[in-house]
Amino acid sequence: MIPKDSKNKHTAGLGSPSPDCYTVFYDMSSGGSEKENFTKLAVRLPEREAVEWFEKTFGRDPHYVTCQCCGADYAVYERIDTDHADVVVDDPSVYNKQEHKPGQGLE
Repeated sequence: MIPKDSKNKHTAGLGSPSPDCYTVFYDMSSGGSEKENFTKLAVRLPEREAVEWFEKTFGRDPHYVTCQCCGADYAVYERIDTDHADVVVDDPSVYNKQEHKPGQGLE
């Protein structure tokens, strides 16, 4: 049994999120291509809030399955670091996707 307060990656998002956590969206290239101008984006929000932000910002559900044989469009997970993301969004309230260029971190 895993304690409720465990930092185990399988319990991410079940307890009180750390203010310093990131949610990572890793484009799985389902359907044969990436959906945006990044492979991996990390945003400084707990997972539930990050998914809402992602849907509002990019107009797509990260859990959507474009191709049944490929699986979900994005792997979505919380981390205490940015997991080498192409794009790091420390302040999601000021992110502008039109200003983003591939490989450019935003902090």
